[in-house]
Amino acid sequence: MPIVEKVGKKKIKHKGHFSMSTVYNMAYDILISMGYTVKEKKYKQVEGESKRLEIVWEATKKVDDFTLFTLSIRYFLTTWMPKQKIQKEGATITADFGDPEITVGYVLTRDYEGKWDRNPFLSLFLNFYKKYIYEKTYKNWQNKIVEEAGEFVSEHKRYFEMA
Repeated sequence: MPIVEKVGKKKIKHKGHFSMSTVYNMAYDILISMGYTVKEKKYKQVEGESKRLEIVWEATKKVDDFTLFTLSIRYFLTTWMPKQKIQKEGATITADFGDPEITVGYVLTRDYEGKWDRNPFLSLFLNFYKKYIYEKTYKNWQNKIVEEAGEFVSEHKRYFEMA
């Protein structure tokens, strides 16, 4: 049975002009470059005076035969007004306006395929393995997923500062 540990969560908010398509493509490219497989779990757009948008992704990466990284990413915009004409540096450009909130939860899963539970000998050996052999590796993986989630969020912050 897989052992799932929630390592942490990061959140950023922005209010102003930006390009949703740029954010979407940038996020996907970042995750792919880090070695993640990305699945879009939800894409919901609600029309009204201003649009609301929710996108949920699950990005996974097998880091070894025992450990899986999962980033759960949620983009939520309570106000989204696409394609607004604005003045920027003396030029008229088209940009979206909104208040994106991006939440990134990051999880480590050990024995993600349940291999250790299927074999009675390995099942008995699992506690010994986790405590004496795998402990240092596990700490390194915890640090690595925190670093990768932080990099993902930092790239968004940099983009919003420039937008």
